[in-house]
Amino acid sequence: MLQNIINIASLKASFRYEKLVLATFELQIDALKFIQSDAPALAKAYLMQNLKVTTLKSKKQNLLKYKKEIQKIAYPYVLTKEEKYDDYLACTIRLCYSKDKNIKTVIKAINSKRRW
Repeated sequence: MLQNIINIASLKASFRYEKLVLATFELQIDALKFIQSDAPALAKAYLMQNLKVTTLKSKKQNLLKYKKEIQKIAYPYVLTKEEKYDDYLACTIRLCYSKDKNIKTVIKAINSKRRW
């Protein structure tokens, strides 16, 4: 459930949902520290929040045109959202860090966020 809230927060760029997620983590911090194997969904949600979900935004036809390339993005937490942009934007909840007319440039920026 927490993973869904993180996804909604990212898609809506909602600080309210982000605050809810952070408050829930505060309540569950002991489970994360000591029994991660018993709380895999919580551990995954923590990684999503810590690594940041990226939302790739553009016109629907742009997203559909490059659907296969988008599915091959190596970064694990990528969502797509239809917007009225001719360009492609890669955004987290707090900022957009890549904007370009070329999808490959934006995908490269997304993949460069990987920490491993």
